[in-house]
Formats: sequence, C-alpha cells, structure tokens
Amino acid sequence: MRCSGLAAAGLLVGCTGAMAQSVDGFDAAEIADTTTELTERKLGFMAGSFFAAPIPLSNPTIGSGLLAVGGYLFQMDEGSDTSFLGVAAFRTDNGSEGLGLAGSISFDEDRWQATLAAADASVTYDVFFGPLAVPVEQTGQAYFSKLGYAVSGRVAVGGELSYLDSKISLPFIPENSPILRDLDLSVVQTGLFATFDSTDDDLFPRKGTWVDGTLSFGQISGDDRDFTTAVALWNQYFPIGPRDTIATRATICASDETTPFFLQCSIGQTDDFRGFTSFQFRGEALASLQAEYRGRIGSRFGYAVFGGIGAVGDDFGDLGSASSQYAGGVGLRYQVTRDFPLDLSLDYAGNSEGEKNVYLYIGQAF
Repeated sequence: MRCSGLAAAGLLVGCTGAMAQSVDGFDAAEIADTTTELTERKLGFMAGSFFAAPIPLSNPTIGSGLLAVGGYLFQMDEGSDTSFLGVAAFRTDNGSEGLGLAGSISFDEDRWQATLAAADASVTYDVFFGPLAVPVEQTGQAYFSKLGYAVSGRVAVGGELSYLDSKISLPFIPENSPILRDLDLSVVQTGLFATFDSTDDDLFPRKGTWVDGTLSFGQISGDDRDFTTAVALWNQYFPIGPRDTIATRATICASDETTPFFLQCSIGQTDDFRGFTSFQFRGEALASLQAEYRGRIGSRFGYAVFGGIGAVGDDFGDLGSASSQYAGGVGLRYQVTRDFPLDLSLDYAGNSEGEKNVYLYIGQAF
C-alpha cells in the first residue's frame, strides 16, 4: 500500500478499498482451527488495531486547520500486506473542508488488492498565471475504485475507475485562458496499471524496489473532449544500519493539452513532492527526483531529512531548458499504533522560491 495515508483521502481521493471473498464450501472443524491460529498470530480482520486522532493540519495548498482521522489496520493472512479501513474529515482557515471514506484490502496471500474511496470536499487554493496567484474555490464529489491481481510474487496488474463532479469559481481569470473550459466538469477516468514490488514492508519499507506505471483515459461527460495521462513512479529503499533507511523516488508524467488543469502533471500533486503548493508548477510533462533519510529514535519516534528537484514543461523536450525547482527540509515521526509501523509525520520544507511550508499527514511521503 503506497499512499500518503488517510489525510489524502480526506482532501480528495488518494489511496483507498473493500471487497468480499466467497468460498465454495467449509468444514466446521477446519474453520475453528484456522480461527484459533489466526488469533494467535494476530491475523485476520478481527485481530487488527484501531487508531484515531484529531490532529492539526498544515498544507501549503489549502492552509492550516484540523484533521480528524480514524481507522482500523489489520492483516488478512500472513502473506498479505496491511489492510485498512478509515475515515477522515478536515477544515482549514481558508474555508476548505471535506469528508472522505477509504479502504484497501489485501488478501489471498497478497494475490488480490481491492481499493474503494469516496470524498465530498470544498477546497480553496491558488492557481498561478505566471507570477500571479489567483484564489480558486473548487467543490465536488469524487469516487475511486481499483482492483489488482499479482501475476507473480512481485508483479501486479489491474484496472482503475474514477468519477469526479467538479465546479470551480474564481474572482479573476485571464482572457482566453484554457482554465475557462474546466470550470464545470464531470470527469470519468479508466486506467490500467502495472506494479513491481520487492520491498520488505508496505507501511515502512527499508529495502527493495517499488515501481508503478499507470495509463489513464479520461472523458468529459457531455463533451467530445477526452484526454490521456501517464505516470511512472520508482521508489528505491536502502537500509542503513539496523533501523534507518534512505528512500528515493523518481517520477515522470505526461498529459494531453486537453487534460483539465487540476489533473495535469504537477510538482507536489503528481509526485508527493514537499515544498510547493500543488498547482504552482504544472504542465503537460514532468520529471522529478527526491531522496529522504529516515531514522528511528526509541520504539515509536523517528525523524527525516529530505530534498528533491523537479521540472515541468509543455513536453519532455522542454524539460532540459525549463527552470528546475528544488526544495528540502526536515521532519519528525511518531508511530501511532504499537502493532503496525504507521507514522504521524510532521515536515518543514523550504523551496527555491524562498517559501517555507509545513506538512502534517499520516504515513510516509513515499
């Protein structure tokens, strides 16, 4: 499960699932023995761990406020990744607010992973026209589903389906801006993905490789306009000593010129890059690289030192001449449950524009 946690689900829809598994028959004695065994190993839905927290929220895109999160972490069987069910609600000082439900379940020795999410939100953020920042209010409902199957021990393939109903209002917009076509949209997206995963843990990986590629096809309801986006992410993890880790992420993204501006390639939104607001640097092509040192202190505390560089342009040929953006910072970590390595993360980042930003979220950045 590679996601930034329930905070992302609360703001729109990011990570996310629930799915039922049927069997052809059963043997009562076998089921009783299996239930006892799973309880002893802390496996199965009933042997999970709850967490809940009202926490301060700070994000350069939507401002500062309060995020209330609650969830349930569990492991269906010994060979499967951690599953979760959760809810998140937030409100910030610029009037942004929202509610999100999300879940992701891995089962059958990690052969299957199902994800579902739904969110209703109203967010206020800045859209940049050159150096000019214009405040935007976007309201909408979003629904997301994803189903993946492991074709081998490390490779999974599957599909995605999402729906977004979005309305945008803003006080000022330059004439002939392409954003004018994106003010009232209903968007349906279907996608295909492939993932390679050799990491040693899904919540706090210390070694291995995680690579994900997604190709999405979008259609604007009631319009002939369609678009395609493609995103590739490569995470690499290097263990340092008995507990510390160096984590790296490389990202490339491509999108059509017909893509709604809020779904374009964007530093901060596409790659989880910390230091910039999500729509400050966006375009039809993106490339970025990040690195982070993750250290542990005691049984439940940790820290991070991170940095990255990225660029956007109209196509990949423009990236070499585009102005590169870079940011870096430090962070603190606190493990919120005893049984699962799920962290509450607080990061402070500075960027190449001289701006300082604070992030508070559940999980690792990548």
